[in-house]
Amino acid sequence: MHKEKLLIAVVAVTAVTFFIIGCSGGHGPTLPSPDRPSVSDVIQLDTLVIPEGQTQNLRTNTRYEVAGIVDIAGSLVGADGSGAGGAGASIIIEAQGNISVTGLVRAGSGSKGLDRVGTDLGGAGGNGGSVSLTSVAGDITIGTPSAVAAAQAGATRGVRAGNGGNGGDGLLGGPGGKGGELELSAPSGTVTIHQARGLFHVGNGGHGGKGVVIGAAMRPRR
Repeated sequence: MHKEKLLIAVVAVTAVTFFIIGCSGGHGPTLPSPDRPSVSDVIQLDTLVIPEGQTQNLRTNTRYEVAGIVDIAGSLVGADGSGAGGAGASIIIEAQGNISVTGLVRAGSGSKGLDRVGTDLGGAGGNGGSVSLTSVAGDITIGTPSAVAAAQAGATRGVRAGNGGNGGDGLLGGPGGKGGELELSAPSGTVTIHQARGLFHVGNGGHGGKGVVIGAAMRPRR
């Protein structure tokens, strides 16, 4: 048992909310923690089913309101931030029925902040997108008991928040963006996690930008 490279465990918790906060950006001025991301698109469905091998891409923060079940065996992917300091797309799913994720739900990562070398403070890196899964009256299951599928957890399977973008370079380096957060909530049911390495990813905070001084910005010492 101790020689196995992959450890699979099943964790079941009844009537619970998991809320995992991402890392703040580093090496730059501290930014306040943002509120939950504003939603650009709201999609109402009877069921949300993404079969294995299929990918649905989201360009903006998206909230799904589902009257029935959610079954994601394929991939639901939020876009990375666009432009300097753009935030990654967040994914919010609220279902009345059960939620099963045996595939991938991945929020977008923030983009690098604007460079202002020799002129000003570098721009802040974009915040990573968050993932929130709520089953109002059912259960949530993440992962699969299959050893083969569990070994693929990470890039192609699991629930993954976006990383914060790095800060831009300037006279002072800009702050890195905040890492995205994960939330799993089943207030009337059970959250079951088929544990595997890489099954969850909380967003990493972006690195702060570099402080760069060029000749025109320097004054000789008297």
